[in-house]
Amino acid sequence: MRVLLLLVVTLLVAGVLASPAKKKTEHKKAIREKKQHVPVAFEENGPAEQEEETADDEEEETAAEDADDEEEAEDEETEVNKPRTNPCAHHVCGEGRTCAVNELDLPYCKCAESCVKQTHAMTEVCSSHNNTYPTECHLYRQRCLCENESPECATPKNKHEHVEYRGKCVAIKECLPFEMADFPTRMREWLFNSMKFRTERNDLAEEYLPLEMEALKKPQLRLANSAIWKFCDLDQTGDRQVISTRRDSTERRAS
Repeated sequence: MRVLLLLVVTLLVAGVLASPAKKKTEHKKAIREKKQHVPVAFEENGPAEQEEETADDEEEETAAEDADDEEEAEDEETEVNKPRTNPCAHHVCGEGRTCAVNELDLPYCKCAESCVKQTHAMTEVCSSHNNTYPTECHLYRQRCLCENESPECATPKNKHEHVEYRGKCVAIKECLPFEMADFPTRMREWLFNSMKFRTERNDLAEEYLPLEMEALKKPQLRLANSAIWKFCDLDQTGDRQVISTRRDSTERRAS
């Protein structure tokens, strides 16, 4: 009987002692279940701390946006202040013309507005139409104006003008009898000197070199050999008809 009574008392004491532990376990379980439904941010920090972190994030984001805006503004300012490349920097125009820029920012050549007038006689040129100009610029500006049918064009034929020689134009006098008699000799010397000049420039075709060498050794062959060379040089099409060239006329004036 005593044994039975002792067993009952033991069970009652064990139940009383186990009750708080059970409640504590159930409480922990409830907290865990509650945490499963709470956002992670709130599991780690309280609401106040979370609000502070959110405010800090917004400030950092705003600061980053402001920095980006400042950088873009600096880039735009740099682009505006960047030295603009002149489209005419490497665009070359001939005498009497000047470079201009169109609406597409592309360079083109137009007739010069004016030319610098020189007072030195050595700058004057005589044109193929026997007109004297202060400089080559003046001559080719006039040619440009006539090519574009400008009101400033003196006469339409000037669109074909070119430099004939340097210096003021002179009246071409009628040749005197002794000058006519000396013409063959002068022509011979001009032709030979022209062929020799081409040789010195390495501009004489190889097949004509023997003619030049032979004329050097035998002066009496200068006219014949140089005439053969010049005829063949001007017969560019091989039809035994000569074609006068600008280079030929330039050499003639130079000699």
